[in-house]
Parts: sequence; C-alpha cells; structure tokens
Amino acid sequence: MPPEPRMEAKGSVSGRCQFCNAQLSLVKPNGRNERDTDEPNGIIESLFTVFDRECHLSDINPPSTSGSSGSGAKKDVEVGSDDDSFVLLDSPREASSSHASWSVDDVAVMNKVLDVCSRVTGVQQPLCADCSNDLYRELEQGIEEMRLSKEAYEVLYKKFSHRVDGVDDDGEEEKLAHELVAWEQTCRDAEKELDIVQRDIERATVAREQLDSIENRYWLAFNTLMLNLHDAADLRDVLQSQMEASETAIEKLRHTHVLSELFKIGVDGPFGTISGLRLGSTPETPVQWWEINSAWGQAVMLLDIISNSLGLKFNRGQIVWEPYGSFPRVLERGRGYSDLYGPVNKILCLGYDRAQTIFVDCLGEVSHVLSERGVCREGMPFALKYPIDGDRIGGNSIRYGLARDKAWTKALKYMLYNLQSCLKGTLDYMDSCAINVSGLAREQTYSS
Repeated sequence: MPPEPRMEAKGSVSGRCQFCNAQLSLVKPNGRNERDTDEPNGIIESLFTVFDRECHLSDINPPSTSGSSGSGAKKDVEVGSDDDSFVLLDSPREASSSHASWSVDDVAVMNKVLDVCSRVTGVQQPLCADCSNDLYRELEQGIEEMRLSKEAYEVLYKKFSHRVDGVDDDGEEEKLAHELVAWEQTCRDAEKELDIVQRDIERATVAREQLDSIENRYWLAFNTLMLNLHDAADLRDVLQSQMEASETAIEKLRHTHVLSELFKIGVDGPFGTISGLRLGSTPETPVQWWEINSAWGQAVMLLDIISNSLGLKFNRGQIVWEPYGSFPRVLERGRGYSDLYGPVNKILCLGYDRAQTIFVDCLGEVSHVLSERGVCREGMPFALKYPIDGDRIGGNSIRYGLARDKAWTKALKYMLYNLQSCLKGTLDYMDSCAINVSGLAREQTYSS
C-alpha cells in the first residue's frame, strides 16, 4: 500500500515518490477536467513541477501568463517543506481563480486511484516525473528486447516451417532419413548394451551377496575358533600351573619320606633325641626313666623297620627285636629275652647292658649290608659316622653299669646319629630300587 497523501495547505496535497522518496505536492486545477487532456503527461505537468535540489529560487523564471490569463502578471513560487525537490505552484493570489481546493472525498478518491494503479501496473504509486521517465525508458528497452526476440523466433519458425512443408530438396530429406535410421539403430544397440549391462549388474549383485554370506560365515567360524583357542590357551596355562605345582610337590615328596618325618632324630643339649624324646641322663640334667624307655622303644621300632625294608635277619636270624612301645626287648635264640627298659641301677643292669650291646651290633650289621649293596653317601661307600668297636661308639661305652652318666649319654647320642645314617642309606637304597623297577616296567611295556 502506498502512503496516503496528506493535505498541507488549501489547494494542495503532499506525498512522496515510491522510488526516490522525493517530496511531491499535488494541486487541483479549477474548472479543468483532467480526463479531457490529450497528452499523457498533461495532468502531471499541470498539477506540479519538480526541480532539482540544487536549483535556487533566483534561477527560476516563472512562465508568462499572457497565454492563459492575458494579464501578464507573474506567478509566485512556493517552496515545499522537503529538501529533496521544489514544487512550482500558482501564486496564492490566483489560487482562488485557477485552482480548486481538495476535499476529504477527493483525497479518498486519490488514494483509491493510487492503490488501483499500484495493483494493475505492479509499481508502487505515486512517482515523480524523473522516476516515471526512468521507468518508461526501462519499459521501452524491455519492449525492444522482446521485439528482437520475436523477430528471431519468427525467422526460426519460418525456417522450420519450410523444412516441414518440403521446401528443402530431396537430398536433404534423404540425408535426414538416413540420419534418423542411423540414430534408431544406435538407440537399439544402446538398449541391447543396456540389457547386457543390467544382466551383468544382476549377476554381480548375486555374486556379491554370495561373497557376503561366505564372508559372514568365515568371520563367524574365525571368531569361534579364536574363542576356542583362547579357552584352550587358558586351559593349557591352568594345566601347566597344576603340572608345575605337582612336579614341585613330587620333588618335595621324593626327598621326603615317612620314616624320616616319623622318626625325627636330633640333639637337645647333651642328649640325643628321637621323636622329641631324650635318650640318656646326666647329673646336671636328670631324665626320667619313662622318657628314656620311650626313646628306646622308638629306636627299636625304627631298627626293626630298617631290617624289614632291607630283608635283613640279624645274626642269621638268631636275634629278634620286639618293639613293645616303652617296654622293648630282644630275643636271643638259646639265651632268652633281654629287656631294654628301666629303671635299673649300676649294679643290677646286666640284662639292660646286654640289650644295648646287641642293638649296637645290629647297627653294625645294617651298615655292612648297605655298603655291600652299593649305597653311597656323598660319593663315598656307605660308612657310619661314628665307628662301632664292640660296646663302644666313637670311643664311648654304651654300657650303663661301666660308664659314667655323661659318657653313657654321649654314646647314646652317637648311636642315634648312626641310626639316622642307616635310615638315610636305607631310603636311598629303596629309591634306587624303585627307579630300577620303573625302568624295567617301561622296558617291558615298550617290548610288548
């Protein structure tokens, strides 16, 4: 919607150009019908005149009124309030005679006319003379371009019409026919190639789907195999750890025997001990007879186990030991039993000393058997640490009635050391026999 013109003074209405925003002032002629005007710009020129802003009032020569009024009086120049343009109007003195006043209805009609003109022409109204001339020139230029385009299209239309109507010669027509046939053949060949390409694409699509299926199955099998491989590796590591632990335990057990764990022989001050029981007595540290008897019972039991393991019969079967706990005794064929338990005194101890002497002799026989069977200790043939000479061990007599308590206690300690050596030699012999038996069993297995 263009801005509505507003009334400023009597006989004039002001507005702005919609292109250049110049100030416009419209005047209504008195007694003149604008519709009778033959010239298109007559109404605009009769209503207002627009001057450039650089024009000065002194440069304006108002036109003579001799042709119109016949009086020869000069018209006054009235300047609008805007700085963009100057509007030349009739003087106030002649306004009453040459121009009529604008009423409210006239302004409404003018607004309606401007609105209709804007909708019909597609250009916002009102326009000043310069903008109207510029718009007119643009329209003229567009019309000229359309005229040239129309002429070009007419030439092309005539040329095409001449070809369609058979104006060209037969040679041109035959040439076009050959070209048409050639293009049709080219189209058919292209369609055949397109069909071939489409079939190739379909086969390639099927092959790709098959490859995708094969690839999916491959990766599924690969992932399954990797999972099984990881599980097998974990199981292998677990079994390896178990094997190492088992080998360690076997190696420990190989060097650990029940007899050595059951009959632990050691030292407690001046006393030798077996299974934690002291054997012997000194004036400074007297030991009760029940403890001595129990220690002798342990020693006799260990000697009997060693002889059974070696298959040894003492003195060709003439001596038989009977380990009855804390009351051990020995049987000599033809002489009877000798008790190896107390209490006894220095005078009445012949049977006790006899049993101790027989025990030492039996240790000597065990040592001799082990040496004959090739048992070695530290690379040397088996031998007792403390040599036995009759009733003496390491130079100390084992007889209770003849020796002092300290010497007797020391002889008993040496006797336990020798008993421990016999135990170790017997265990080594048993291990070597077990190895030989297992090797023989393997050889028999391989031979069979």
